[in-house]
Amino acid sequence: MPLQLCTVGQGGEMPRFDEQSLSAIQTFVDRSCEHFESMGLTFAVSDDMTAWADWLSEQPQSHGVTKTHDPKHTHLDPGNSFWANLRDAHGKVIACHAQRLIITDDFFDDIVTQTAFFDRAPKIRLDDLGLRLETRLMRISGRVCLGGGLYIHPDWRGHGLYNVLSRTTRAISLRHFKLDWYLAYFLTSASRTQLGLEGAAFARAMPLLSGIYPPYGRHTDIQLMTMTRDEALAQIKQDNQAAIGSVRYRVA
Repeated sequence: MPLQLCTVGQGGEMPRFDEQSLSAIQTFVDRSCEHFESMGLTFAVSDDMTAWADWLSEQPQSHGVTKTHDPKHTHLDPGNSFWANLRDAHGKVIACHAQRLIITDDFFDDIVTQTAFFDRAPKIRLDDLGLRLETRLMRISGRVCLGGGLYIHPDWRGHGLYNVLSRTTRAISLRHFKLDWYLAYFLTSASRTQLGLEGAAFARAMPLLSGIYPPYGRHTDIQLMTMTRDEALAQIKQDNQAAIGSVRYRVA
């Protein structure tokens, strides 16, 4: 999708959800839970981010615990974070997705000062991010949710869980945090772009940096997936018209 100038959350009173939008979100969440239950899984949420980090740190074939959502590195509390999980019939967690609310006048100022990555302690020396010029073409402000740490156990991959879990957690974040924007950092590659745009159904992908990525501490190419609240609501309503598991939910 071409890059667009967006002005959501740039001042003024944030509009509330209307009854139709709340109904659409609830319908989507209910349908997702029914889908998970048909697979023998239970969907749940928790505000204990330490439990999330401890669990993810022990999982096979993961990228580890991202500092963006790790309470050891980022100011997190029940008012600005939660994680969703899927449990099998034995109560074992087999998938997760973490969420973090950032309230900001300018998200890209937070990128420049690097508090958008993690913020428990001040940095003595900023990393050379190698920010892309495209980042200044879009203004992101207000109530911004950063999704991250989405993981599915290897035994459960290939069943489309990524697609449904990512969209369901986003729907809950949209309502719970009364969001203006929903974002995620992705590695830059054709396959990851496809995963973000088709799997998680983000509205757009934009180059963010080609330099030191603070959560990794090494040179990495990162893209930013973005979606306004209106775009997220439109995607929910569109998904409600499709059968979960259909082509709209490509297996990932």
